[in-house]
Amino acid sequence: MSISTREFSVTMEVLGANRLRDVIGTRFDILVPCFETSGVTFFHSGSYYILSENLNESVLREAIGKVGEEKSGDKHFWFGEIHTITGLITLCLVLEKEYSKERFDEVINKVYSKLLDVESIKNYDLRTNVKDTKNIRLKLLLSLLREFDSYVNPYANKNLTLSSPSNYLEKLDVSFLSSEEKYEKNFSLIISSDNACTKFCYDVNEQYYKTEKYIKGKWKDVLVEYSIIHYTHNNEECVYLSVIDISGQSLNLEDDKLDIDLRINLSTLKAWKTYHENEMQELTLKQINTVIHFVRKAIHYIKKNVINQMIIG
Repeated sequence: MSISTREFSVTMEVLGANRLRDVIGTRFDILVPCFETSGVTFFHSGSYYILSENLNESVLREAIGKVGEEKSGDKHFWFGEIHTITGLITLCLVLEKEYSKERFDEVINKVYSKLLDVESIKNYDLRTNVKDTKNIRLKLLLSLLREFDSYVNPYANKNLTLSSPSNYLEKLDVSFLSSEEKYEKNFSLIISSDNACTKFCYDVNEQYYKTEKYIKGKWKDVLVEYSIIHYTHNNEECVYLSVIDISGQSLNLEDDKLDIDLRINLSTLKAWKTYHENEMQELTLKQINTVIHFVRKAIHYIKKNVINQMIIG
């Protein structure tokens, strides 16, 4: 688990902590945000966790118990380090003698409301100059990719009625990874459960939606793992499909290997293998159908393992 400088600053601001002068991080020689509340100083490490000074051990033990852990060294707290927004909010509320489930829910909902109040999260659409086509299967693929994007970043999906974060954050981890200064122009939104992980990345040069964790499934009756990235490159819309045979059966096949490394450009209708751009060829119907198959599977998997935890009803 990790907590970015942006997540840290927003959380402490919502809690009403006092902002102090930035300090040098403990992991890297960079300035990091620093706050004080109830006599305890909290500052970002410069990497992926929070540190504190003057924190009473009994307060830490109580906070660890509130998040359902038995000792330091678990998900939220790691031997003096704070690794999650949940852990940070819980610790500060215990420190301020304000902890209750209702107060925790109120704070965490406000934190995520502020973190997600970014135009590129709420309204971003990856559509670019895709070549006009009468190919029915290609049109289907484009439609499925729009649907895929809307589930990787459900906060831009106007057809979903999402519950309050406090209702799903025990089942899902939602991370907004960004620096404090550049969060509107460069960020990663990651949503993960025990079985699935999606990632929406945005910056001025590259945007992509992806299945962050390989998904297990069947392909030609063989167990495989697959991952999909829908991305832009030079204002052109592309898809990357990676399929890995984890059954070992590909070793016995002569003509039809099950492993797939396929990149397609939907603006030029070209296809190639990673690092083999010089061997780019015309996109084939077989390749389109293969990508359609796995995008459909990914949509179903994300809806089942992520979206169903987030929606009302």
